[in-house]
Amino acid sequence: MLHAILATLLAASVAPSPSPSPAPSNQRSVTFTSRDGSVLSGTISWPPQSDEAAPAFVLIGGSGMQDRDETIGPNKPLAEIATALNAAGLVVLRYDKRGVGTSTSATPLAQVTRQAYVDDVLAAVASLKNDPHVDASQIYLLGHSEGGELAMGAVLQGAPVRGIVLLSPLPMPYAQIDPRVEVAGIGVPILLLHGSKDAQVTTADIAPFIAAARAANRRLQYGELDGDNHLFAQLPAGTESTGAEYMNAYPLDPRVIAAIEAWLAETQ
Repeated sequence: MLHAILATLLAASVAPSPSPSPAPSNQRSVTFTSRDGSVLSGTISWPPQSDEAAPAFVLIGGSGMQDRDETIGPNKPLAEIATALNAAGLVVLRYDKRGVGTSTSATPLAQVTRQAYVDDVLAAVASLKNDPHVDASQIYLLGHSEGGELAMGAVLQGAPVRGIVLLSPLPMPYAQIDPRVEVAGIGVPILLLHGSKDAQVTTADIAPFIAAARAANRRLQYGELDGDNHLFAQLPAGTESTGAEYMNAYPLDPRVIAAIEAWLAETQ
């Protein structure tokens, strides 16, 4: 059933529209402490006019010195995702990576390892468990690009989450790890979304990752968004992604949120 819903959503052509105005969601600044003593700064936001505990997402940005909005040129994909998820009735925590904004790093940045970033994800999840706005039994991770691999790392190290959303995760071996091996050990449901025009993580890159998950009988749902680039902006017909378009403002493809909502409806 879910596969059919995703296929319908993702096959639909969605014309770009103006970026949505910020929803009147409730939000506050938060800090939480990672295992090495680093203090991460972020924003927790929850649905407007709601006092009941709700499912929550931790958003994890991609590689590099990313802020909590994942600001790339004029684009802020994680901020847009947070706004849309709040409007859908969900709580969201997003944070500046260590060394960005007011987030600190107790470990010199030149010596920070992948494990430190996984520890940051684990600390973010732990910080949500006692928040009165959060249903602690329904916490999810959403990772974009390298953030997807960090989400998997956190699950493999015991993060108490119900599922993970991977947006164009890095699927090929890099450093001393192999996400194709990691995904075989993920026991929670996975939603993997990818743009057909993604020039950084191609469809050919994604294929062995999906094959590894399915060979291990993982609960993975996959959808390719026709026309989307790595930032999940739908490019005009006949336009290919070169990365230069990241410096132009594009709205987040609304099919991303529609697919997440459909997936949640079945996994909750």
